[in-house]
Amino acid sequence: MGIDPSAGAQVLNYGSDGADEWLLTAGLAGVNAIDDTLRADPHHLVPILADGLRRLHALPVAHCPFDNRADVALRTAHDRV
Repeated sequence: MGIDPSAGAQVLNYGSDGADEWLLTAGLAGVNAIDDTLRADPHHLVPILADGLRRLHALPVAHCPFDNRADVALRTAHDRV
């Protein structure tokens, strides 16, 4: 049984105070990529990170809940200034 690459941490809570937004998730199994042991061995760490990025970029764009296309991002940035 493989790991579902689209699975993420369970969302426990979220909110906004009008200025900031926050998201609280459950923890995930594994070791953080900034773990000293991994950082000390980049020949081991880099392929792990590359695999994660490949899996992320292989997910269908149509299912992404975020719209960060350039025109949308520029309009958002303009509205914030």
